[in-house]
Amino acid sequence: MTSRALDRRRRVYGISLIALGTFAALGPRITPSVAFGAPLRIDILALAFLGWLTLLPGRERVGGGAARVRAGVSHLVAGGLFGAAFVAPWAAVPWLVGPALAVAWAVRGHRLKPGWGRSGMAIALLAAVTNSAVIAGASSRSLRISPEDFATRGFRVNTLLADVPLHDAWAVDLKGHPAVTLEELGEVFQTFSPFQITPAVMGLGMLRGVVGFVFGWEDPRWSDVGASFVNRLTEVDHQRSTTEPGKTFGSWRVLYACSQEGVAETINGTVHVAVAATIGEGSRGPRLFLSFHVREVNWTTRWYMRLIDPSRRFFVYPFLLRQFAHTWERGDWNSPEEVLTGEKR
Repeated sequence: MTSRALDRRRRVYGISLIALGTFAALGPRITPSVAFGAPLRIDILALAFLGWLTLLPGRERVGGGAARVRAGVSHLVAGGLFGAAFVAPWAAVPWLVGPALAVAWAVRGHRLKPGWGRSGMAIALLAAVTNSAVIAGASSRSLRISPEDFATRGFRVNTLLADVPLHDAWAVDLKGHPAVTLEELGEVFQTFSPFQITPAVMGLGMLRGVVGFVFGWEDPRWSDVGASFVNRLTEVDHQRSTTEPGKTFGSWRVLYACSQEGVAETINGTVHVAVAATIGEGSRGPRLFLSFHVREVNWTTRWYMRLIDPSRRFFVYPFLLRQFAHTWERGDWNSPEEVLTGEKR
């Protein structure tokens, strides 16, 4: 490769890293409606720094150790960026994939012997998997709470489903608005756009839909009304609910919905799960609690939950909850009264 072609590849490499660092630093200002967590931004800056190290001047010979090290680091950077793109909001994907492709193209400028490509691909694949797992793990911290913490709170769901195992519980602070209702929180979730969702969330959701369709997990025959938790409701529960208990929305059935607490359930070929959204007090003010109560429907329930837990606990709920908290704090939503009056926050 001529020195001019090599310089061109390195120039593209350098420009891509500048764009990458710029996005990591200014991403929240470029797309303020999207939540870019600190773990993702720190990770991107670290990859950009590693990439810059390979651009430092130095003499290389074909197939030499220095050339292999530079190429290895470049593959690591490219793979790491692809892994970050998997767990980053869609709004960030072009900023990550573009530099990743540029870095992968620039690697060909290193003085390598033929046959090194397989090693480079292995490094990139390992970096992608590892980096996505690291970001997901760091992003999920502090959101899950212990079942004991949730069970000790005076929520109606804890007595209604006292004999149903609490699979896990989550909590997120509701900053900026002291008076909170579930109706308002529902408005926030309705404002989510595809650019705020991650490829991991979207891809895993589509995969679950396809697998469920193939195996018939969503077939109406599994919806056993006799086993529904709605049969446990008291007359007081019926009177307090602002939504008719038993009303269905797709595959979900509402048990009850009040201003501060609501529970819905779904029964399919793998699980009978009730999801409760409750508003309680935290150390910093109001908090939204999400709890998942799972009843076994057959021998597959336990194995099914073990299979999907890593994806839901590390790739799905942490990113949805952080985006929700970001949207709530910014006030990028309209309450039902504001929709009717035409006012906007």
